Amino acid sequence: MQALKLVVCLVVMWASVVFGAGCEFEGKQLKVGEWMQPKDKCLKLECKADGVAAMGGCPAPVVILPTQKCTRIEEDGTKPWGSCCEQVICEA
Repeated sequence: MQALKLVVCLVVMWASVVFGAGCEFEGKQLKVGEWMQPKDKCLKLECKADGVAAMGGCPAPVVILPTQKCTRIEEDGTKPWGSCCEQVICEA
């Protein structure tokens, strides 16, 4: 259901760009070049000049070898974009 809601919102954003100036997502107006992070999601949505609303996510998870002593910090959508992504901290 969340994926469907996101797709519908992206279509609305696309239509807003094509038929108006800027983008709209979750009731927030964005000018071309502006971006936002949806509430409680670790995503970056950016309004593009070519009528496309670009969506960026976190990098692919890191592979941890069994011989490494590492701690994995899970993705947390309540944190700001960039720090919300999964992190792996390993001992030297």
